[in-house]
Amino acid sequence: MWPTLLDTETGERRETGKLASSYFWWAEGNGSCDCNRAIEFGKEDEMEERFPPPDDFPQGAGACIGCTRFIAVDVHGDLEGMEKSLILEGMNQEYPKELLAKYVAT
Repeated sequence: MWPTLLDTETGERRETGKLASSYFWWAEGNGSCDCNRAIEFGKEDEMEERFPPPDDFPQGAGACIGCTRFIAVDVHGDLEGMEKSLILEGMNQEYPKELLAKYVAT
């Protein structure tokens, strides 16, 4: 499965077909936060500058930039027998509820 992501700052949407993966990857794994979602928009450097790792963080290790900007607004492909609304809920579980209320139909 793969989502359509929304950049909540610019309004741009991207269908992430090249990032097709399991529900787990999107809901609990590396696809569950802005770290990898930003890559789809070419915004990884911008986000890293905005949310730099702590000074004592090991060199070369990536610190999570959190869940603030790139939300899943649709999902495509093999839904693994799940309802779309539940998948979107899981993919966005760490994002602010006010963003979800504004952009994701329930």
